[in-house]
Amino acid sequence: MAQRRQLKHAADDAKHANKRDSRQRVRRVANQPTEPVMEGKRENVDPTKLSVEQLSKLLSNAYRQRVPEEQIAADVKAGAPTNVDGTINLVVYTAWLLQEMHHGD
Repeated sequence: MAQRRQLKHAADDAKHANKRDSRQRVRRVANQPTEPVMEGKRENVDPTKLSVEQLSKLLSNAYRQRVPEEQIAADVKAGAPTNVDGTINLVVYTAWLLQEMHHGD
């Protein structure tokens, strides 16, 4: 009787061995460090002091569609608020955009 249980357990172990192996492979792949998805090195960005280029990249990534630098520069020319040094505060710029959208209503 005990020998029969051992054979059954051995059969179960063999049947489930592939599942254990695949889980180990998945764990190994999942735990491997990968390169960042974005090209280049990440830079620390201060959302209160963004250049037109940085704001364009940030908005393009957020909206998942290209926001051209020319569009932001046109907004600045049209009166979008900037800091004294010419940089743009993301929150203030967003508030300005919302205000401009509601002027048409």
